[in-house]
Amino acid sequence: MTFAGHEGERSGTSFGMTANRWPRASACVAMLLCTLLQPRPVAGFGAANELDHDLAFGTGTSTHRDFMSDASSSHHAAMRVLREEHKDSIIDSSSWIVITSVNPPTRQMQQLCATEGWNKVVVGDLKTPAGWHAAGCVYLSVEHQAALQFNVHDFIPFNRYERKMLGYLFAVAMGAQSILDTDDDNIPAAPRPLTFPDSNVCVTMLRNTSIAWNSYAHFGTPHLYNRGLPLQHTQTPLEYAGSRTVRPLIQQGVVHCDPDLDAIQRLTLPTRTTRDVRFSEASQLLGFPPGSYTPVNSQNTVLLRDAFWSLPLPVTTLWREDDIFRSYWTQRLLWE
Repeated sequence: MTFAGHEGERSGTSFGMTANRWPRASACVAMLLCTLLQPRPVAGFGAANELDHDLAFGTGTSTHRDFMSDASSSHHAAMRVLREEHKDSIIDSSSWIVITSVNPPTRQMQQLCATEGWNKVVVGDLKTPAGWHAAGCVYLSVEHQAALQFNVHDFIPFNRYERKMLGYLFAVAMGAQSILDTDDDNIPAAPRPLTFPDSNVCVTMLRNTSIAWNSYAHFGTPHLYNRGLPLQHTQTPLEYAGSRTVRPLIQQGVVHCDPDLDAIQRLTLPTRTTRDVRFSEASQLLGFPPGSYTPVNSQNTVLLRDAFWSLPLPVTTLWREDDIFRSYWTQRLLWE
């Protein structure tokens, strides 16, 4: 998850992890992994998420401005049609869950669509069954996606996970202040997702003596590691540097039972080791300093509006890599 620091000091950001598919409220604070980043202030960004001046007028802010302006340029008539079609599903909330699916509505999806306090949008593709419907969810068919006329539409191939970006843009156009990025096979373990939209939280910081750390080791599963973690760092002993209070901008959660692992673990470890995994709920929030990476996926991640510039997914990678590459360049930009 991403956290930003106190107003009046250099702001920070952290990536974090929670458990239980979505964490139970009583356990959520104990199950966060955070990456602390320290961007410098610049005009044009909120106090919680500010980049270096040169970067702000280069790659970082250019991405943010283009992405956000694409959302604001959506076709108003198409938005009105979607609002009317889904008036029973859209609630008075600036929190949005974004999902993509090519499957019929499953039990997991129906539970996601029943999440309290959040709007939900599901992005379809060519393989998604015609007439897809789940109560509580806004469904964006490929026809809806074209009608919205987002500039990025024609650059995203069909039958690709990255079409999820159209759901991000729809949520932003609808006034989202927070977005939960998740998948259609995750089951919420609480009525609503855990977020820290306006509060500071205390994290236990790692040292920056390694370029990457295995966060799963902190949560009681040192034999496993995050998808996207360089193999040479899977067994590096964690080194702690103390505590710091930060505010979340990107909040990344782990998942009980079937966590996000890479193919090497799936192929080489017994199924009983990689399935029905339970992370420690006694672990404290874990922070990463500038100079140390952690892979962040799109399975259980909340982003606040100041972090929406980091939502775009690369379309030239394998679909199991796009969210990981996104997380690495996001962290590197935030260090500047």
